[in-house]
Amino acid sequence: MDKKELLFYDAYEAFYAMAKTSRAFRAFCRDAFGADFSQDGFSNIEQINMILPYIPRRADVHVLDIGCGNGKMLGYLQERTACYIHGFDYSEEAIRTAQMLYPEHADFREGIIGEIAYPEESFDVITSMDTMYFAKDTHEGIIDEETFRLAQKRAEEQETRQKEQEERRCERASISTDPLAETDKAVYNFCSVFFQSTRQPYSYLTGDLDIKIGDKVLVPVGSDGKEVIATVVSTSQHMRITAPYPVDKARKVIKKLDD
Repeated sequence: MDKKELLFYDAYEAFYAMAKTSRAFRAFCRDAFGADFSQDGFSNIEQINMILPYIPRRADVHVLDIGCGNGKMLGYLQERTACYIHGFDYSEEAIRTAQMLYPEHADFREGIIGEIAYPEESFDVITSMDTMYFAKDTHEGIIDEETFRLAQKRAEEQETRQKEQEERRCERASISTDPLAETDKAVYNFCSVFFQSTRQPYSYLTGDLDIKIGDKVLVPVGSDGKEVIATVVSTSQHMRITAPYPVDKARKVIKKLDD
């Protein structure tokens, strides 16, 4: 298909070329919508934040945005959750910008709804904003069927994993041999991290450090306490009886690294 025959193609090429260089437009987006995602009149920051609870807080999470534009909304989700981001758009200019802005843990492609293909069960979350009316087959349900095909099994696996984790937490709480488990009512701050060489999350105490998902931290590893950089993929608070790792044995985050 000749992309120039698609709805607003030339207009969007010009729009994304302008968005890449215009400081005035970036300032307008921040003032009008609370953040600069190069919005063309769509979602503000409060609406984008409504996506965050649906992104699993674990390693190896993949999010696809259909009609991703220049990727700024996906970049924001990655910053907040450390997820892998994927997007496609028919605009060559937009995709070129997205690839430049987000080179790590990201895959941006030129593509048309209904024509671009991904392997089955590739994504945990699929989003689409200001996009559906660009597809010619929405009335036949093709988009719904395609997104379901891409996301179904990963969603089922996530649900199963969450149930298993909850069962382990309940079992650990019921058979805990920690003599302080029933009496210690203090709240402990934990984070889960993953390392570049592995996708298995590990739990660390954070103490009073102000740590958020996506932060880079320095943590001790191995019997010699070697200091290694890791990425935070979740944060949580626990009493001793529900801690993800025994409190007295858990290691502590050494420090949060500057951006």
